[in-house]
Amino acid sequence: RLLLEPVAAARGVAGPGDWSAARAALSAADHAADAAERSLANRAFHRAMYLGCGNPLLVRTLDDLRDQTALVAAAAWARRPSWEREAAEHRAILEAAERGDTEEVRDLMRSHISAFVARNFPEDEA
Repeated sequence: RLLLEPVAAARGVAGPGDWSAARAALSAADHAADAAERSLANRAFHRAMYLGCGNPLLVRTLDDLRDQTALVAAAAWARRPSWEREAAEHRAILEAAERGDTEEVRDLMRSHISAFVARNFPEDEA
């Protein structure tokens, strides 16, 4: 995901860009009743960001990667809640997309994914 999603999101911003699905996903996450709803909203936000990349194969690949990592994210949030921080990161990504700033979207998405990995999978000391 770290290699593909930031580029796909930036490519989506370069297009006409309808961000209503991303805004709806952020609202759904803010009003989620439980972790399952929050996880679905998180997936919907990320998908809305890369859906307009213009490459159906890349979209399918990212959808598959998101499906494979959904349980990991849910387990990580249960162990170390970080949703508020991630929601703020999502808002910053969406704001950059709405401004049409492809480079900022790419950089923010990369940082967002990297920060999640660093928080939840620190390097082994062995």
